[in-house]
Amino acid sequence: MRDDRKLTLSAQRVTVGELADFSSGMPILAPNLPPRLEMRGIEHYRTKDFLDWICHWNAPDNLPAPYNYSNFSIGLVGYLVSDATGQSWEELLRRWITGPLGMKDTMLRLGADQRHRLATGHTSYGTDAPEWPVYAWYAAGGLRSTVDDMLRFGDANLGHAATGGVTVPPELIAALKLAHEQRYMLPNEKAAQALAWEVINPAGENGLAPLIVKSGGTAGFGCDFLLDPTDDAAAYIVMNQSNSNPQKLGIEIIRGLFAVSALADSQFSGKRDDKFAVTVGQEKKVVTTKEAPQAFGPFSQAIKAGGFIFTAGQIAIDPATGKLVEGDVKAQTERVLKNLSAVLAAAGSSMDRIVKTTVFLKNISDFPAMNEVYGQFFKNEPPSRSTVQVVALAKDALIEIEAVALQ
Repeated sequence: MRDDRKLTLSAQRVTVGELADFSSGMPILAPNLPPRLEMRGIEHYRTKDFLDWICHWNAPDNLPAPYNYSNFSIGLVGYLVSDATGQSWEELLRRWITGPLGMKDTMLRLGADQRHRLATGHTSYGTDAPEWPVYAWYAAGGLRSTVDDMLRFGDANLGHAATGGVTVPPELIAALKLAHEQRYMLPNEKAAQALAWEVINPAGENGLAPLIVKSGGTAGFGCDFLLDPTDDAAAYIVMNQSNSNPQKLGIEIIRGLFAVSALADSQFSGKRDDKFAVTVGQEKKVVTTKEAPQAFGPFSQAIKAGGFIFTAGQIAIDPATGKLVEGDVKAQTERVLKNLSAVLAAAGSSMDRIVKTTVFLKNISDFPAMNEVYGQFFKNEPPSRSTVQVVALAKDALIEIEAVALQ
């Protein structure tokens, strides 16, 4: 910080690395921000206001602190780099990143041409969202860009020597690679934190490549940038609606693309696009497992096709005995869902990858009891569902459920 700005003694111990990997303990935003979005722009909450709060902030006693995402910490990094070099953050961005990569549509403040092409964001209710203002902490989420520009950035992050006909400076490739390095495991133990980036499946478990990702969200938009260095691929997903989940979609796309491609490579010859089309359209595989009831007719327990798993309807047969379990609809619902879980596991999928279920009830009055047990299996992001009453079910069962899941 400049000599005319003094940090608290505790804040003086914080490193730039801790600001960039969210281990500084800084909150996501300052508590003195105006509550209304349109009043948070730099015209109202100025750089002076931002830095005044920083100078009064007290860091935790123990550093590095546990993970805590912070827009303010990234915004402060941008200010510190600008202050140290004597150049504005926008000038540094043009000189070292957007200029060399030919990212002509990536900027903080839009020109007339860019503003004409600016997408409209929407709230989760479908109404137009207010335009995202330029903040005093603009290094965190202040840029506007295009998919083409972001994929150029993806090329550079993957270490490509050129993108879009321009040479990528080696020093930029080295800096971007440094930002990907894992610094510590996140509390969920399924991902690691890097410098602003997050590394999903860092150990490459279950034969899946690690993914380097950065997520973002504003009023009206959600986006996710995914890098797969193992397969030399990048994906940029943007949705113009609040509270969307682009990361989940991005992971499904990038995982599914290479899963299908790998299968095609083992079975077909010819151009890559031809193999992809044939595999998605025609490849079918029967799923069988002894951990679920065996089919008692001319049908399969499940079929894998086109990146999805289509299960047969499951009733409450205990696979160990081959008989319908005793008890009410709650007991049968639990057995049915355990059977579905076993079938999906045999197909290489799981219950949290189900996108649609259909529930058949012998008596619709059993719906509340069924729903109670059903909810225990789908606590987060439950799939879409249809529930219908039928005249009768096989073996006089009280319930049957079928599902469609992602591979």
